[in-house]
Amino acid sequence: MNFKKKLLIILVILFIVFLLLYVFKIQNVILKQIYPLKYTEWVEKYAKEYDVDDLLIYAIIKAESNFDERANSISNAKGLMQVLDTTADDIAKNLGNYNMRRL
Repeated sequence: MNFKKKLLIILVILFIVFLLLYVFKIQNVILKQIYPLKYTEWVEKYAKEYDVDDLLIYAIIKAESNFDERANSISNAKGLMQVLDTTADDIAKNLGNYNMRRL
């Protein structure tokens, strides 16, 4: 294969990648599948209230429960962020907010 054909193939591939990434914004579709921004109302509210980066909270939720609010571990950790009942109780008492409601 001569140089011109190789260059043409490379240019066509680059053009297709450009279309997928920038014109069709395929990266947004992929990122939404990998990191769905569920529970934004709660995450943004409490991230702001406690001065925590909301992306850190989303990363923890992704790692711990993959956004499954019904997740339970073998050590009995529960919920999106996989917190033990005793830990949740202690945190709620320390914050003075002992309203343990579910989403």
